[in-house]
Amino acid sequence: MKGLDLERGGETRSSAYQEMARGFGVEDYRAMLGSTAANKVRFKTAKEFGRRDLRRAGTQDTAEDRSLEGFSGGLVRHVLYGIHVAHETGQLKTALDWFQANLPEYWSRQRRVIELLDYIGATRTEARATEAAIARELRGAVDNHRP
Repeated sequence: MKGLDLERGGETRSSAYQEMARGFGVEDYRAMLGSTAANKVRFKTAKEFGRRDLRRAGTQDTAEDRSLEGFSGGLVRHVLYGIHVAHETGQLKTALDWFQANLPEYWSRQRRVIELLDYIGATRTEARATEAAIARELRGAVDNHRP
């Protein structure tokens, strides 16, 4: 999420992302980058992540990229996948079903999912325009989703 802060601020220099990663103790952040071109660095979008490096609840899934193992089962990763699957299928219900079935403790973490969707929905860079729009729609669906 801090990387999205950099994007929102218009930061595109590799050194800025490297310093941020170092500050958080992340050794290899490159697997999270969607662009590494000079002065065009940004994090992957939900679409670019797709289903790669995603760990479902109750499974022995592991990240294809070992440097993303900790990220693969986290809340942010699941929210990004929810955005991706809603976009691919054209149905918000698909993302809700995913969260309920695969996100550990979804119901108790639902408020946090909404907060992340709010944040992503407000990140309206050129690379994230579609993602932001879907996040805003999905936010409303998650807010109304009941057990």
